[in-house]
Amino acid sequence: MVDLVLDPEIELEVRLFDLDLCSSGDALVNPTEIERANALVRDSDRRHFLARRSVLRALLSERSGLSPEMIELDSVERRKPSLPETDSLRFNASRSDRWFAVVLSESAIEPGIDIEVLRELPDVASLSRRILSPEETRALGDGIVHDSETLLRLWTRKEAVLKSLGTGLSIDPAHVTVPFEADLSRSQRAFVRHGDSIHHVTLIDPHCAPDGIIVCVGVTDRLIGPIRH
Repeated sequence: MVDLVLDPEIELEVRLFDLDLCSSGDALVNPTEIERANALVRDSDRRHFLARRSVLRALLSERSGLSPEMIELDSVERRKPSLPETDSLRFNASRSDRWFAVVLSESAIEPGIDIEVLRELPDVASLSRRILSPEETRALGDGIVHDSETLLRLWTRKEAVLKSLGTGLSIDPAHVTVPFEADLSRSQRAFVRHGDSIHHVTLIDPHCAPDGIIVCVGVTDRLIGPIRH
């Protein structure tokens, strides 16, 4: 496990797990999760799924004081997992290959997180046309992204924004505008167009992430409530 460093002014905690080093036992998973794991074809997928559920449930139990069996990890109304409303701890999680990232918040903000392993993507230009906002397209000389790392960075930021808002991909990523800078050394804002509204989300790049992965955290004020869709 790695604790990633964030802007000290943001009350968040980010933990990164290498699932190959985590236990994939079934002590902290329920029968439904075991059934889901057994339906997966690859052994590594089964192990990683059980490891994700186990480490997340253990972490949330430790931080919230709730017993593990009280912690429901499947998405519900807001399309993101949450603890009972009486608990102040908010969380979000993301995975890519063997890496699993969790963000925790005990303040009045709603966190979202995304992680991607750097890799070569097919047809980067075509993919960029599908996810770039009009503002992002205008900021580029020819209106497209040409390299996989830049596109993955933009995608990770857009996912973090939408997960923070609780919508996931029910909102088109092309309606989300994020910064292009390779390193957000200080928190910056992204904005989301949704109907006649514009929602702003703070983006943070955690420090100390291992080479070869991109992690981004989005935070929005919980008091505004989720976007309805």
